[in-house]
Amino acid sequence: MVQWRRANRFRNYRRMRRSFKIAVILFLFSTSGLWAQQLASPYAVSFIPKSVLIDTLNPSSILSNRAVERRSKQGIELSKTDVPIQRTYLSKIKSIVSHKGPASKWLNMLYVEATPEELVQLMSLDFVESIIPIRGGMSQQEIIELPYGYSESQTKQISLHSLHVHSDNGYDEIVALGEGMLIAVLDAGFVGANSITISDQLKTTTTRNFVEGGTNVYQGSSHGFSVLSTMASYQPEVFIGTAPQASYALIKTEKELSETPEEMFNWIAGAEFADSIGADIINSSLGYSTFDDPADDYTVADLDGRTSIISLGAVAAARTGMLVVTSAGNAGGSSWDKITFPADADSILTVGSVTQYGMASNFSSRGYTVDGRVKPNVSARGEG
Repeated sequence: MVQWRRANRFRNYRRMRRSFKIAVILFLFSTSGLWAQQLASPYAVSFIPKSVLIDTLNPSSILSNRAVERRSKQGIELSKTDVPIQRTYLSKIKSIVSHKGPASKWLNMLYVEATPEELVQLMSLDFVESIIPIRGGMSQQEIIELPYGYSESQTKQISLHSLHVHSDNGYDEIVALGEGMLIAVLDAGFVGANSITISDQLKTTTTRNFVEGGTNVYQGSSHGFSVLSTMASYQPEVFIGTAPQASYALIKTEKELSETPEEMFNWIAGAEFADSIGADIINSSLGYSTFDDPADDYTVADLDGRTSIISLGAVAAARTGMLVVTSAGNAGGSSWDKITFPADADSILTVGSVTQYGMASNFSSRGYTVDGRVKPNVSARGEG
């Protein structure tokens, strides 16, 4: 079952149309010239440590004879700070920023003036270690704000902005915006994803349809596109998603007009495909509990993480090393009320919905599992 705000299919349809309209609005805003309003500010771009063997350096190739003699008289040896910054680094950055200033080989830094949109491009470069604002009294640990637009409130609600672009996020490899990650989205269809621009940088590596067969996933439902847009969108001042630099695999596993146990096996097949292509993360906003034939229904007593076939498949997916992220479900307030399958599985991340005030959404499915485990594991904005 696609995780919409309500189980009622007519309400689902209205929400699908609203999600599609939102995507259209994002497209219209993308042509409004908002980027031109961004101002460039001064920053110091810090590069990764220089990979050079000092013993192999010829001093005269980087310093004058007089400079070498001066150091020799004082017993000062050459160091990596004497090595110039690679010209390829400087050329690449010049092609991105509004203004490139002088570089310091001693500090291993370059002065630039850049807009927020240009900062995002800089942080995606593998040779950039950090970006430091140049302003009096400002800490080097200051967070560089992105022009989130409408996504600002929901992003800051879970403090994700502090990870997105930070001058020193503490990681050896920068993946704050999803760089280098492959995210497999399992859903009911991705109508609009191939026709509406949510990002000029959108990287869709592969598609697969386990319902109708083949690779066309741009049919059936737009729900998958809505899910994708919350992660992959990059429209500065309009909407920036949670992982705009990641690559995405779009996988259709859900029959949008029926509810049968076969769809759970479609989900497992989709998860196995995600594993085969090397996906790092599975993102699935699908859940199952009752079916078109009541004889196939599960009961709340089955929420032990070991009974439903899809929960077993989710655990198997997690054991391959993928992070499996699933919605808690939209059964809150219904006769079922509890989380749906596979949200009860252990070793996976189950996400609930909260309002703009941090309160649990009425429609968001509740925990615990029947064996007493806490579910959902985390929550994020799902309405408001």
